[in-house]
Amino acid sequence: MFQFAIIATTIELTLCLACSILLWSRRKQTGDNSRIVLSAVCFTCVIWSVGKYFEYIGHPDKNIYTEILSPEHCFTGLLCLILYFFYPVIILRPKWFTWRRVLLFILPWLLLSLPYMMQMPFRSLANAGDVLTYVTEFNVWWRLLTVGIIIGYMVLLQMLPYNWRESSADNQWVRRYVWAIAVMAVLYFGYQLTLWMPIHMAHQVYVGLFFVYYTHFELEVRLLPVSDKKLEEKYEDLPPSQVASSTSANNLWHRIVQEVDRKETWKNPDLTVTMLAQIVGSNKTYVHRAFAENADSTYNDYINRRRVEFIAAELRKKPNQNLEDLFYRAGYRSRTTAGRNFKDIMGVTPSDYAASL
Repeated sequence: MFQFAIIATTIELTLCLACSILLWSRRKQTGDNSRIVLSAVCFTCVIWSVGKYFEYIGHPDKNIYTEILSPEHCFTGLLCLILYFFYPVIILRPKWFTWRRVLLFILPWLLLSLPYMMQMPFRSLANAGDVLTYVTEFNVWWRLLTVGIIIGYMVLLQMLPYNWRESSADNQWVRRYVWAIAVMAVLYFGYQLTLWMPIHMAHQVYVGLFFVYYTHFELEVRLLPVSDKKLEEKYEDLPPSQVASSTSANNLWHRIVQEVDRKETWKNPDLTVTMLAQIVGSNKTYVHRAFAENADSTYNDYINRRRVEFIAAELRKKPNQNLEDLFYRAGYRSRTTAGRNFKDIMGVTPSDYAASL
């Protein structure tokens, strides 16, 4: 088992170091600090992995840990998990972070780790039974708060308001990221509670693969925000009831078309059939039926076709323009998704279509 732990640490170290170097080398290709932040977080895991090697070397008996929920690992682990949340915040709100907000962001960790920094005595816990026995003691439930803090960050991330015109991610991406962090937290604190080495190894490999995935997303998939007057709202947002009542024709399809075309709502990457139904004062069942009866199409196919038609029309006007900017303006936040939908509808890739003009 000890040899497998060395292998897992090596995998984590190698993947994180490669991702950190790759992101840092291409940090100037974006207009934000996303790659710098993700590279820095990767490098913290490199440092963590190197520390593991020293721990293995310093324990020839291979019995590395005998205490569960040790204060050191609870509070350092919490800090690392909090750092993971910097990246999605920059993706959603590129200009949101200031030094003041950074300090506020890590304030929960500072408050939780203060007793440890002040060298307050912490009871040594040998197993889960000790946790239940002494859970009423301050030094025990204080450590358990670290788990609650992570859950709080997950909730706050999904509630963070952002302007979809300035963001290079959507709600679906945020949910996936939150779940990815949740799995990481479960593995980390699962090991801290059990000291079962297979969980520790799974956590290390998972961390390495996590950074590989999001490095690929950052470098190959994410579409960077573009400055375009066409992305600005032409009308002020109205409550759903006012939108519905402002239309002269009492016809659901008319209201849908008016909303989609008037505000170019189809450009919103977060748009769902439920959201559209609320805007037009109906429900998603009737909206689905309206698309089927009037457009002979599903909601998703209709929105994707509008986006692809927009890209094709813009390319006909100017074939040599930046495709990634067009994808972003059309409402996509993934190069892969945009290219796939364009080829499915037009029969050729966007670059081939542009070359044929």
